[in-house]
Amino acid sequence: MNNIINFFKLIRVENLIILFFTQIMFYYYINGNFGNISLYLLLIISFLVAASGYIINDIYDEKSDRINKESVIIGDFITSRKAIFFYYLFNILAVLISIYLFVLDTNKYINLSIYPEFSLNCKSILLFVIISSIFLLKWYSKSYKYKFFVGNFIVSFLISLSIFNVILLECFQSSLNFIYYQLPFIVFSFTLTFAREIIKDLEDVEGDKIMKSNCIASKLNLHQTKYIIIFTLLITLLVFICWSVLFNDFKILSIYNIFISLIIIISIYKVIISKNKKDFKQISFLLKIIMILGILIIPLYFQSL
Repeated sequence: MNNIINFFKLIRVENLIILFFTQIMFYYYINGNFGNISLYLLLIISFLVAASGYIINDIYDEKSDRINKESVIIGDFITSRKAIFFYYLFNILAVLISIYLFVLDTNKYINLSIYPEFSLNCKSILLFVIISSIFLLKWYSKSYKYKFFVGNFIVSFLISLSIFNVILLECFQSSLNFIYYQLPFIVFSFTLTFAREIIKDLEDVEGDKIMKSNCIASKLNLHQTKYIIIFTLLITLLVFICWSVLFNDFKILSIYNIFISLIIIISIYKVIISKNKKDFKQISFLLKIIMILGILIIPLYFQSL
């Protein structure tokens, strides 16, 4: 039983659950149903790719984690050999299922209104995105995580890309519909994740010195890092407010939006007064709450359309 619990901790099962509900709810409230086998294959692929990403990240971070964390899963509870086995197993399964998903239905295309004679095969793009994500997560954990800006950008990009993958799955056609209805979710997800990744780096700044990190939190001083976080959260808030104004006819949605906006404002205030690791953990928790609330807003959001 302990082995299962430790394995769930290793793959960050709570984050995978959030990812699962984000994708399935986003699909439902765009498409009006819970999909067919293609959707559930995508959910499995997303689970496997994300889980393998957490595993390889912990493998490369074992030294720094011994300083940053009270307990380390890899080395103390799960051997590196077992972790590497599951990393390759999950990625191989993800690739095989992705190929099957590609073969399952290759007749869905995006027709670009600017160039009607040109079309893109959605499943080809999706297959490319999934395989690229696997390599990006490996390179991120090995090298890019400690690069200035790049590491934080990659994680934020991949999180927001997981939402875009749902759009690719069914090839939602209208580019204007995408910009107006769906793009806010992706931007909101990206900026919020970017801010949280920097906060998490502030939590781990001591251990990251061993890895000679050049990430934002390590390269800049605390005040400069705070400015970047505050600026990113202000963009998040601005996007969210603009998005709320577009759908202010729905009273429940408006109240819910105000509530989320207030939590973002509280998070910004917390960043301003933060001083130590305990403060950064509280901010990270707040941003995670905002992410969860952002998922729960999806049904209200599409009910207002």
